[in-house]
Amino acid sequence: MEPDNNLNLPFLTRDMLRYKEKTVYELQIIRGANAVGTLYITGITRSGTFTFKTITSSNGQPGLVKFRLDDFPIFVSVVDKDFAFAQKGAFVQLQLLMNGDIGQELLRGYVGGYESLTYPAVTNHGKIGPETGRPYTIESSDPAAGAEIDMTRNDYFLYKFLSFTATLVADATVANRYVHLKITDGLNGSSHEVASTIAQTASQSRQYHFMAGLNVPCYSEDNDIFVSVPDRLWMGGSARIQTATTGLVAGDNWGVAEVGVEMFIY
Repeated sequence: MEPDNNLNLPFLTRDMLRYKEKTVYELQIIRGANAVGTLYITGITRSGTFTFKTITSSNGQPGLVKFRLDDFPIFVSVVDKDFAFAQKGAFVQLQLLMNGDIGQELLRGYVGGYESLTYPAVTNHGKIGPETGRPYTIESSDPAAGAEIDMTRNDYFLYKFLSFTATLVADATVANRYVHLKITDGLNGSSHEVASTIAQTASQSRQYHFMAGLNVPCYSEDNDIFVSVPDRLWMGGSARIQTATTGLVAGDNWGVAEVGVEMFIY
């Protein structure tokens, strides 16, 4: 007696997928990345294997690409075969379209280096590293004498602020300099401003460290001044970071600023 394939649930058989009308299958991939690189979409259908490629931009801007399939995918993977991306360097969403409509989201998550995504999901390995963003440093230009630091982003990333470090060299003019740091988040227009309460006087060179989550609002050690910034301060891709120095004179000179962040693709 032949087995009744229609009673094999929860297992699918090919007969269950023979629709009365022709169904057009497509894979739709939405991806963003912090580097230019190639993502490989590989898998298998009843007819055999397939491989598609999509090239990312480096500014995090989401891109959408569709690939035609000849049949329902049995499995599919998205891999960084060339190791073009660091950990959490590319974010991918892969959907199965049926006659142009989204039938199922197959996978979603980060791809980069040793991290890949597979449908059906693979559960026999753990994630690499903690659930954090990618550590990243943003540098400012070198301001002219008498000018403030002014940094504006122009990308599609989400940032968690960690630190701001820069050195101010004061000239011989007698004045007290008090440094303010202003962050416009680039998300909803909110601004956050914190200030050093320690004066920098004539001919001094002081390095400023505005850091998230310090226990003390402001303190100094040797030539370094540390200022606490609220923890979990988020910035979008159009965020602006500025200094505003009370008492700044034409001969004072800011150096290049380094902003430490966690970078997320969203």
